[in-house]
Amino acid sequence: ATTAGAHWRRDGGEHNLRTRTRTTESLTHTMERHRPARALWLLAVAALLCLLPPRAEGAKLERYNIDTANITTSGISSGACMATQLHVSWSSLFSGVASLAGVPYWCARDNVANALLCIEAPSSVHVNQLVEATTFAEDTLSIDDTKNMQNDKVWLFSGTLDNVVSTGACP
Repeated sequence: ATTAGAHWRRDGGEHNLRTRTRTTESLTHTMERHRPARALWLLAVAALLCLLPPRAEGAKLERYNIDTANITTSGISSGACMATQLHVSWSSLFSGVASLAGVPYWCARDNVANALLCIEAPSSVHVNQLVEATTFAEDTLSIDDTKNMQNDKVWLFSGTLDNVVSTGACP
């Protein structure tokens, strides 16, 4: 029979499928049988690499006149989430944040399901809970003092055509 330019033979089709299945099973068995040898080989290569002498010293970095009081962080999407985390957690080091399609600090609460709620259904996020979590982190010295952020520059941006992060998710 011919379908869309392809030729099918009833008698050979099943045989070819069985042969292909046996070949795949044989390959899988061979790979499983050699797994310990591969692991040992990789371990030996790693050990040899550790014995190599250190690389020659690279070019020295130039010194730059950096104003450490004006270091900011920024990111897009998941990078924006990380930038916000950095800004709040290390507020003594960062003087501002630019968040493009990000979510508020501690919005995910260390849970993937919560992270999805943050980006897809921001109205389900309770700001008072985020404030409480931030205050708790500050009180337990898990993050820097939030007063460090009082005069920081914060730029939040979200797009109305973004089909991943909802507009209301931006902190």
